[in-house]
Amino acid sequence: MDLNDMMAPWRKSIQNTRSKRVKMLFSVLTSPYRLELLRILNSRGPLAYSDLKTYAGFHSKKESGKFAYHLRKLGKQSLIMMNKSEKRYIITNIGKLVINLAREVEERSITESGKMYVRTSYASMEEFDPDKITRSLITEGNVPLDLAQKITEDVEERVYRYHPSYLTGSLIREMVNNILVENGYEDYHNKMIRLGMPIFKVQKILSDSNGMYNGTDGLFAKAGQAVLSEYLFAGILPRNTVDSHIQGDLHITNPGLWSLLPDTVFVDMGDLIRGGFDFGGRLLEISKIPHAGSFNDLYTIASMAISLISKEASQEVVLDGLAELLENSDNSDLERRISNMFILTSTTSRHSTSLSFVLHLGHDDIQTVNLIIAAYYNYVRITSLPHLGLIIDYTDGDISDVSAVLARVISIGGRVSFSRGLVSNRGISMERSESTHSILSVNLHSLSINLPRLAFESVSDEEYFRTRMALLMNDILPSLEQREQMISDHTRHGFNPFLAKQTELGSTTLFLNLTGLHEAVFNTLDYRNSVVNGHKVLCKVVETAVDEASKKSRKREIKICMIESDGASRFVTLDGERYGKNTLVKAAISDSYSEGLSLDAMNVGDLTADNLEILTSNKVYDTLQGNILVDLKVGGSVDTDSLKRILEKTSYLIPSFRPTRQIFFCRECGQNVRDLTDTCTTCKSPYIIQRSNHAGFS
Repeated sequence: MDLNDMMAPWRKSIQNTRSKRVKMLFSVLTSPYRLELLRILNSRGPLAYSDLKTYAGFHSKKESGKFAYHLRKLGKQSLIMMNKSEKRYIITNIGKLVINLAREVEERSITESGKMYVRTSYASMEEFDPDKITRSLITEGNVPLDLAQKITEDVEERVYRYHPSYLTGSLIREMVNNILVENGYEDYHNKMIRLGMPIFKVQKILSDSNGMYNGTDGLFAKAGQAVLSEYLFAGILPRNTVDSHIQGDLHITNPGLWSLLPDTVFVDMGDLIRGGFDFGGRLLEISKIPHAGSFNDLYTIASMAISLISKEASQEVVLDGLAELLENSDNSDLERRISNMFILTSTTSRHSTSLSFVLHLGHDDIQTVNLIIAAYYNYVRITSLPHLGLIIDYTDGDISDVSAVLARVISIGGRVSFSRGLVSNRGISMERSESTHSILSVNLHSLSINLPRLAFESVSDEEYFRTRMALLMNDILPSLEQREQMISDHTRHGFNPFLAKQTELGSTTLFLNLTGLHEAVFNTLDYRNSVVNGHKVLCKVVETAVDEASKKSRKREIKICMIESDGASRFVTLDGERYGKNTLVKAAISDSYSEGLSLDAMNVGDLTADNLEILTSNKVYDTLQGNILVDLKVGGSVDTDSLKRILEKTSYLIPSFRPTRQIFFCRECGQNVRDLTDTCTTCKSPYIIQRSNHAGFS
């Protein structure tokens, strides 16, 4: 007997075993219940017995035996298995293979049947049903029944006429929208459009590695905000506000977050941290800490608070009370602990939110203040683009106590602002109420007006310019009140669990921002040769805006501010495209209109309290109740000793200012470089980035 004859019985045994195995697998799949169980586990992941039973539709006790029978059948053929440690059922690799095969067979049989089938957005194939179009038109677009049926007939006729080989839900929706536009039903079209991005734009975002400072967080933020921006402009805001934004008469900052998050939030850290963390049924993945039992707990809770609150503001969180909170700490280890807290906070996932800690000179313990500043210096020294900043309140103190070390901090790229009172890094002032006490103050200020364009279209008529500004304000102020209501509703429904936890959210203040006032008055209205009158007109414009906001606010007070906004550069671009770069845009400073007011640090030594520039700045500050950004422009040639003297002198002249200095860092190795050079001194890369020390983040 040769080897083949000897192996024949063995081969036959194996074939019989394989055949039996295949038959058993197919016998298992003859039941739609078992196929559905596999699909559920494949899509939802591991499930407990009771959850799997519910999802599969076995609700009554009478069906328990039936459910257990099908589960045993799947387990016996190793299509599913029990994870004993977690007591959950999971689908096996064989089970996944069977599901994929079943899906492929189903699609092939559908294709060869000659019928029209639709690939839906839920990753399934369904037979083309025109009635679903009618139902969508009625439920989504509020279209009358007779019109919905007529649109459906037109779509059905086109589907069968073109007979596309790859019919999808999105293609049918495009047909519906085309028919709506062709027949003049734009309002219904706007309700039916699909929000999202073209494939090319998604590919561009994925390939733009230079803009991805935050990895996948940055990618998700860009993609998500793009969709939410479309939602805001297409279905939420009044048409006149949307048109004004698109044309460049006004600008909405962070439109993707506009209806979800406030812009600036002021937080009292002491009251916040002493209450601990217990969100009840929200944020279940966050550890519950009832209160700070020791200083070690305090640092843990502080880090948690910073991480959480930074996700619930679109631009800035101002944290007050840090020094007071740490006054009784062990100073021997305080600087290191605070440095570590700052460093850990730099890893916080966020949108483009900056964090600022307030220090009160003359009120906070000076030794604690110095330790916090030293810790911040350590943080800035090892961080190329800090998102943390300091705000120095010198209402009751003298900045000369800390000016030397702060000059060094600013020189290496630190974000430091100075004020008399509580103010944000961008220039928003918080008013403390004596009658009510709250740990939170919410501010909405992401709507900016393009003043140079208004001045240009007023044909250099100053009175007409202010009238046009008032008319534009009258149109858009209701949008601010609408935004406040939307954020309040979303917070109450759980979008902002940290803010929702607070039973007393405190005051919400609404602002309208004026952008490019200097260019509008001195360049467009042409007061360059009459500086004194120009400053008077500048103050008059601010007064008009404040009066108009006060008169036109229907439900509540709306304030005027002059602060930082990304609309300043967008306005220049749009105005250049609309009017030509040799007309209106020549008024711009570089590639951006002015934000607030500015001072040149090199000229501060020659200024006095009676100087016209200082008088105007202080008058505007009083008119706006402190809601103005005054940038102190610091050139690269200013050394730390000179900067120390400039800071001290400026603090005597104006009540609030922010030193701004250009910093440079290498995009390849991340090292800071002192000046703009051809190559990085560390890695020799030519990719040198120039940013302001107060630049926003993408």
